[in-house]
Amino acid sequence: MQELTAILANLVIRTPVLIVWVVAIALAIRSYGQQRTVALLVIVAASLLLLSELEASLLVVLPIELEKRGYSVRGVGGVFAVLGILSSLVHTVAYGLLVASAFVGRSTSDGPADGAARAPA
Repeated sequence: MQELTAILANLVIRTPVLIVWVVAIALAIRSYGQQRTVALLVIVAASLLLLSELEASLLVVLPIELEKRGYSVRGVGGVFAVLGILSSLVHTVAYGLLVASAFVGRSTSDGPADGAARAPA
């Protein structure tokens, strides 16, 4: 029961970020018809980040579970080191996709940034 309480408490703490990623996914799905590539990049990135947040909430009980299974402190540290590396890679990919979504499909012209017509010279 303590494990469930710890997970739920952690989810409550992470709720604002979880909401951000759910809203990002919903907005991307909504705009999928007009901007498919951008929407797809955002959906994948936000989904990865949402799953990462959920996974992090589950990790609060991992040390207890590993201790029950006979892991030493060193063993628990090794598991967390591997999980930290994997988490870093997932975040790197997800944030890279978000950055890419900001620039994909943009015009490469030298025109004004706001898309307004240039005044005659």
